[in-house]
Formats: sequence, C-alpha cells, structure tokens
Amino acid sequence: MNLKIELGILLSAFIILFGNVQSSYGQNSHADLNPYLFNGKKYESNIPNISQGHQYLLSPEYNSNFIFIKGITYKADLNYDIFNQNIVIKYPESNKLISQIQIPKELIDSFFIEEKKFIIKNFFGNIRIYEIVGDNDMYFLTYYYKSKDLDSGFDIKTFNFSKTSKILYLYYKSDFHKYKNSRSFLKILDVDKKKTVKKFIKTNKLKFRNIKTADMERLLNFIKMEIK
Repeated sequence: MNLKIELGILLSAFIILFGNVQSSYGQNSHADLNPYLFNGKKYESNIPNISQGHQYLLSPEYNSNFIFIKGITYKADLNYDIFNQNIVIKYPESNKLISQIQIPKELIDSFFIEEKKFIIKNFFGNIRIYEIVGDNDMYFLTYYYKSKDLDSGFDIKTFNFSKTSKILYLYYKSDFHKYKNSRSFLKILDVDKKKTVKKFIKTNKLKFRNIKTADMERLLNFIKMEIK
C-alpha cells in the first residue's frame, strides 16, 4: 500500500476513535474502532517466558495523557514500550474487551507519560523517541531502552528484562553533545561557567543516571541564567 495512503487511513482512524480536540485540555470520546484499519498494527503486550521485569518505561499500567498527532491533540490511555520502542494506546471495543494498538512513530509530534514529554526525532540517521526537557537554543534529550537476557537458572528457557538504561544528550551552541555523568556534562560548558554549574550540581546532589525531570528543568534554567 502506498505510504501516504496508509498514513491517511491511520490518521482518519484516530479521528474516528478520539475526535478532534479543540484545545490542549479538551474532551474526547472513545468510539468503536475496527482494528483492521491499522493494517496489522495491533499490539500484543504479552511476551512469553518472561520471569522478571517488563518492557515498559515505568510500569505495565497505562497512563491517561495527551498525544499530539499531525497538529491535533488527543487524550488516550498511553504506554511506552521501550524494549520494542513502541507507543501504545489502549481502547475499549464494542464487546467490552480492551484492545491495544501501536502508533506509527511517523504520525506523532509528541506525547506525555506522566510528567515526561517525548518527541520523535531523526537523530544521527535513526528515527527515535526521546524525552525532551527545555526548548529552542538549549535542551536535554534522553533516549531510554532495555535489553532482554536469557535466564539460565531454569530448565525451560526464560528471560529477564534489564533495568532501564539511558543515553543522554545536551543540545548546546547549535550542536548535540553526549554525556554520561556530571564530569562529562561539565566538559560541554564554557570554562567560565563550569565552576558555578558544578557547585549547583553538588549542592542539589544531582546524579544524571537517575535525575528527575523537574531537576533537569531546574538545572537547565540555572545554566541559562548563568549564560545571560
């Protein structure tokens, strides 16, 4: 099927499902949806032989939040499968069963999972999902992922999901800079700003491997204030 036609069908299906939201916090209603409109995009969340962990960013529980598709805002029950890198919605069918569908990344402008905002970005030749904190001239990007390892402790082959891993970037001075910790982060900044920012990080006990979104916002605001 032609890609433009397929994407047109997918977008029409979403409009039927959720309805056009006139404002960022407008209401939407669920409607019956034929899953075949999504051309085999039905999502199966059950991965067999998993003995520990899950494939999602935060938990297997779905979160009611906003997703932005081609400039239109929808409210839906969302989850983010970071093992398969899928954005998934859950909706009720007419027979009162719950269905799940994965949304093609090409359709999505952004979405929220709890307080985290995510964008789809073609970065270094790969279309990936990133949490974004900040905007315009300076912002953080975080790529989340998991692996699946064989658990050899049982006669039947089972698998464990790893803990969530991250790849961290700072967009600064019109370029993307990769960092792992406070030391590599400070190397990105101008020499005359490092001492002040280092003190802020130490005072607030910021650890980049498990830093909260609110703390990233505070750090970014502080750096911008220092630059000015």
